[in-house]
Amino acid sequence: MMVGSVAFYEIGQTAEYESYRSAKQNDIPIEGRPVWGNPHGKIIVVEFTDFQCRYCKEFQKKFKPVLDAHPNEIGFYFINYPFDTACNPDLKKQLHPLACELARIGICAHQKGVFWPYHDLIFDRQEGLEKSEILEHAKSIGLDSVWLSHCLNAPETTNLLRKDMTLAKEMNVRGTPSVFINGKRLRAWHNQKLLNRILMEEMK
Repeated sequence: MMVGSVAFYEIGQTAEYESYRSAKQNDIPIEGRPVWGNPHGKIIVVEFTDFQCRYCKEFQKKFKPVLDAHPNEIGFYFINYPFDTACNPDLKKQLHPLACELARIGICAHQKGVFWPYHDLIFDRQEGLEKSEILEHAKSIGLDSVWLSHCLNAPETTNLLRKDMTLAKEMNVRGTPSVFINGKRLRAWHNQKLLNRILMEEMK
C-alpha cells in the first residue's frame, strides 16, 4: 500500500512539473510594482495576491526562506488582486471585505518605501483583522495619518489599483495566489518540493 502511495505521489509530482514546463511564457509588465530581492535577478517571481487570502499567507511561508537564501538571484513582485466587491467589479459575491482598503494602503506604503514592512505586518496579523485596526497598523510603520488619508482618496491610487486588476484579468487570474516564475504560471505553488526544484533549475 505504501509503495502504491509513493508511486502515485511521484506521478503527481511529474505531472505538476511538466505542467509548469509546458506552460505559456508570459511577458508580464511589472514596472513600478513592489519588489523584494533583485529586480534583475535570474528568476522573476510575480504573485497576484490578496492581503486577506489565507492561501497567499501560506505561499509566503513556503517562498520566503528560498528568497532569503537567494536575494541576488530572485526578484519577487507583488501585484494586487483583492477579492472584494468594493473595487473588483468581476466578483459575483463578497469574499474579503477589507481587501480593497488593504491594497490601497499597500500602494500608499510603497510610495513611502515601507511596503514590505506593511506587507509582513498585515500577513502576520491577518487572522481576526478588524477594520478599526488597519489605520493603526499603517501608523505603526510610519505612515502619517493625514498624508495617508489624502493618498487613499487620490485618483492616482485608484488608477494604480485598477491597473493591477486589469493586468490580473489579462493574465487570466481567477484565484489567489496566482504565481508566475519567469513568466510561467506555477499552479502547484503549494508543493514545496516542486517549488524548490523549479527555482533551483531556473538559477542554473
